[in-house]
Amino acid sequence: MTETTPYDADRARFSRQALARLVLCDQAVDVADSAGGLVVTRHDPDTRPGGRVSQALQLVELAERVLASAVV
Repeated sequence: MTETTPYDADRARFSRQALARLVLCDQAVDVADSAGGLVVTRHDPDTRPGGRVSQALQLVELAERVLASAVV
């Protein structure tokens, strides 16, 4: 038995390839936003040595998701 969702009609308008491309684009936006957070030109408490490591790691993880989506 297949359950329906309110989004089935919207999804039906797109091919699987187009949906995959939309997912890829959405994830790429997340990468760009995360990368933008690393572009800091002012001094703040996180700019000490290693202060941006967690943000950089998050960027790598997001980029890995984009890579997996691009393969799909």
